[in-house]
Amino acid sequence: MLLIDQNQVDQNQVNRSWVKKSRVFKYSAVLLLVVALAGCNIYIKFTKSKYIDEMENNKSILVYGYFDDTDAPYDMEYGEIKQFRPATDEPYHELRSNKNKLFYLENLPVGSYKLMSVNGSEKGISTHPWETSFPDPSNKPEFKRVQVKAKKSGLYYLGSYKLKLIRSGGFFGIDKFEFQVLKNPSEKKVLKKLLKYAKGTKWSKLIRKRIKQLK
Repeated sequence: MLLIDQNQVDQNQVNRSWVKKSRVFKYSAVLLLVVALAGCNIYIKFTKSKYIDEMENNKSILVYGYFDDTDAPYDMEYGEIKQFRPATDEPYHELRSNKNKLFYLENLPVGSYKLMSVNGSEKGISTHPWETSFPDPSNKPEFKRVQVKAKKSGLYYLGSYKLKLIRSGGFFGIDKFEFQVLKNPSEKKVLKKLLKYAKGTKWSKLIRKRIKQLK
């Protein structure tokens, strides 16, 4: 004769009931997350590492600069520079960036370049992509550093900039911003911030040498 423990049966029913409820809760949570994400403008871009690669050859250059995004509606994630010489089928290069508001890129060939833009994601939960183009030096000479003509291997400073909030549009209006050239941080300060990202490379020796040369 088969004996059945009623307490064990009740416990099994409770366990099955708990599993069902936990599954319902889990799937409901996933559904709520999907709905929440659907209501937001989610933008994800995978950017370059913040660490500088080793120098590839003696005909390479390292470009670097600073962008203050404190007032900007977005957090800088990368920049973009265009290569004019030597000619190439892929002239646009993504610049690295880091939390110290630096943008930079190593191992570009000796040649002519122009800093085109800084890019990032909107602050807050939206993550909407933003792009701010640099003024052309032909119209605003103070932005002359965005153009680089590198005749030999080495370091090339692209300048320090800020997107400054000029007028707030309030809750319903449009904010007005102005691109500004900064005297501070100087090239020397930028290089000091950049040095740790080039640790262990030949670039670090060039950076240290350049820092000593600057006042």
